[in-house]
Amino acid sequence: MVYDTCLSEGETGDVEMSGDVYIIGAGASAGYGAPTFSDFFDKAEKIMNDESADVDKERFRSVIDVHRKCFPSFNIEQFYSLLELEEELVGFACEKSASELKKDTLYLISATIKHSLKNEMSEGASDFIKKLDEDATSGNSSKITIINLNWDLLFDSYFFENCMRINYGHESCDLDGLCDNKYKPKPSALLKILKLHGSLNWLVCPECIEDDKKIFFVRDYIIGESYEEDENRCCAHCGCQLERLIVPPVFTKLSKDPKYEPMKDIWRLAEYSLVEAERIHIMGYSFPVTDTQFESFFINSLIKNKSLGEVIIVTYPKYGREKMEFEGRYASIFRHTGHYEKISFEHSPFEKYIKSEDDSGRYLYQPRVPPIKIKSI
Repeated sequence: MVYDTCLSEGETGDVEMSGDVYIIGAGASAGYGAPTFSDFFDKAEKIMNDESADVDKERFRSVIDVHRKCFPSFNIEQFYSLLELEEELVGFACEKSASELKKDTLYLISATIKHSLKNEMSEGASDFIKKLDEDATSGNSSKITIINLNWDLLFDSYFFENCMRINYGHESCDLDGLCDNKYKPKPSALLKILKLHGSLNWLVCPECIEDDKKIFFVRDYIIGESYEEDENRCCAHCGCQLERLIVPPVFTKLSKDPKYEPMKDIWRLAEYSLVEAERIHIMGYSFPVTDTQFESFFINSLIKNKSLGEVIIVTYPKYGREKMEFEGRYASIFRHTGHYEKISFEHSPFEKYIKSEDDSGRYLYQPRVPPIKIKSI
């Protein structure tokens, strides 16, 4: 089998990233129905109890029962991180093995997100990505990068629905497009979606990963285990079954598990984009205390940034104590970076903000247009 729908590293344009960076957190997807990390188990339980929901309720129950009995204060990221850690240890606090529970948890995560995002191709999200993609490829604006901290496909779907090859900023291969001649021959030229915690449609080969750090992806959520029986989702080189690439916010195995090799390159590319950024939009993200990995990474990147002009933080409306705590959290982070005076807050839901225009009819989130250079005579 020849993977002729692969995006090579040379096509990703790794060395030309600067300009506008969009950091997308769970709050951006929540407006379209996706669960947040804090209410994930609540939504999963509602789906489990919904008689009309087409999900494997026994697998849901196996995860929810362990969470309720053993780790009721953990959100979904903390719970998944624990399972990653416990796979490496001898014991586990509950009866089911960590490996078995991890498989069921991945099923629960995928099924809950897909069930919640029933209209994956949201008009607002689609228009947002379309605008950024057009600006990135037209050459009329600065370089654009999306750093996505979510597992869902809300912002990937624009490319899939429009039969375009998506650019994940890393060598990748579309398994669903192997025999699909509808896909355009070239990917988006500059717009990249860097998913720092992996994605619910990503796979890697556990045997070949050290020599060939390719990401394989499909155009929908990988929910059940049926992909293991599909020859198109086995490695063409060694025949090994491909494994999902989902990374918790605390990388318990990033430094030693070859499976995560592609993520190292994606994080390096994200760092470069932040170091070179002229403007940063942070949308639906609150720097939760559980995500210490990204917080440290973000601070270290911005300390090295010498060209940053402004940072726009978009969050749903907050008032009183909640607003003070949210803005105080950002203040404590940005004081470490040397860019504290450049931050401003837009207290507006993400789905509303991306449709907003200023007095000139310009989208508020629109990338900066480079200044016109006048040649001296």
